[in-house]
Amino acid sequence: MIEINLLPLQVLRRKEIRYFIIFVSTVAFLSILICFLFSFGVRSKIENAQKQLVLVQEEVKEQQSVLRDLKEWERKKASLLSRLEAMKNLLNRKVLAPRILFEISRCLPENIWIIELTKDIQGGEEVITIQGGSLTQAVDIARFMENLNNSTLFEELNLSSISREESTRVMKFKIICKLRREKD
Repeated sequence: MIEINLLPLQVLRRKEIRYFIIFVSTVAFLSILICFLFSFGVRSKIENAQKQLVLVQEEVKEQQSVLRDLKEWERKKASLLSRLEAMKNLLNRKVLAPRILFEISRCLPENIWIIELTKDIQGGEEVITIQGGSLTQAVDIARFMENLNNSTLFEELNLSSISREESTRVMKFKIICKLRREKD
């Protein structure tokens, strides 16, 4: 069977255009409907994310106050540690004086005596100056210097001066030495 369309061409095109408009409108409506339905899911996710953001911001504020407190405690700790170190150094230096005297007395030979003992700081190092006398020639002075050199407290010994008093057998001497730095 043969079909013949007797409708004018314009009417046919209007029908096609109408069908096309209906199709486009339906697709647009369905697209809008789908977007609207998806927006409910996205909107709930956005609301949840905003709530989480608010909670995180509150937690950050709390943590910042804790962080400030922690920094304050660290500053106080550093201050206390520096004070403690200063006290330890002071205590070590106070304890060092009797050790110096004991070590010098232990190193003294029989015929030597100490006239003057001073401690100074020169160039950041502690320097001990020992002035004394000896009845024997320089033998006991050399023995005294050797004993001091073998000691754990002294280093870089120098015989600064040695002289003989007139009308006596007494030899006067002056020894300058540095204190060894204690290793921590």
